[in-house]
Amino acid sequence: MRSIVSKSLAATALATLMLAAPLPFELGIASLGVSAAYAGNGKGNGNGNGNGGGGGNGGGQSHSQSAQSNDDTSSSNKPEKAKGHGSAAAADEEDEDETTGHGKGNLHSKLAGLNSLNRNINGLMNSSDPRMVEIREFVQASADLAAAEANLATANEALAGAGEDYDALVSSFGLTAYDDDPDAYADNSLGALQARLDMLNGIVEDDPDNLAAADEALALALAIDAISTSPELAALQEAQSDVDLYTAEVEAGEAATTDAMLVEALMIAANDNRVAQYGDGYVDAELLDWAKQQLGVGDYDGLIDAYVAQL
Repeated sequence: MRSIVSKSLAATALATLMLAAPLPFELGIASLGVSAAYAGNGKGNGNGNGNGGGGGNGGGQSHSQSAQSNDDTSSSNKPEKAKGHGSAAAADEEDEDETTGHGKGNLHSKLAGLNSLNRNINGLMNSSDPRMVEIREFVQASADLAAAEANLATANEALAGAGEDYDALVSSFGLTAYDDDPDAYADNSLGALQARLDMLNGIVEDDPDNLAAADEALALALAIDAISTSPELAALQEAQSDVDLYTAEVEAGEAATTDAMLVEALMIAANDNRVAQYGDGYVDAELLDWAKQQLGVGDYDGLIDAYVAQL
């Protein structure tokens, strides 16, 4: 009995000292719960709702968990480090690209109004935007050039065929040079044949006894008369005329579709602020190549090809 009373008095004194002592701030509510547990009978139910002195231990556990939960919530509310293109640094970099024209956003930021070249051919050719006039003229000139090149190829084929027919006609007269000159009929054009005849007539006038020259002159005169009215010569002359015509058209088309002409058209089509920002160097090699791809210049397939296909 005395032993039990002593133990009870000792426990009461210990609890009193602990309650009277100042609690460290760091221990917080959890420390208060532990201290309160010593003040009770040491029996808590562990669910935070203990009765009597035991309730202190349960309450301490609950507050400890709550504090941990608050810490977790605070951590989850902290902003994560930005990654990739979503970061502020990346955004600043992209803005810098658009402002300075340097970096990987260069071409995209430079295009602006030139994005009109992304539309289909009908949208481009029917556009009412006056800035697109030069671009449309470049497309039209390119289409005309393509047509002229195709016509020239056909005319050259026709000329080759007509030339073969004409050569066969001239050869059928069996003309030979009285002086065995191997180049006498190397040029069998009507003009060259007439020049040969004029030379022979001069020789005969100077030497009436030169019968060989006189015979050749007579045969050549008859041949020239027949050749002059032949369908072979008419076909040859028509084919040559077509070749001359389409050659001139090709040359004109090539002059209207140079890189310099395209650059000029792009400068007019571009936004004024972009041109002011970049100056004469606005259309650089990268932008020019992009425009060629969109339009279908050279080996590229693009708007020009679509326009030609509609003609």
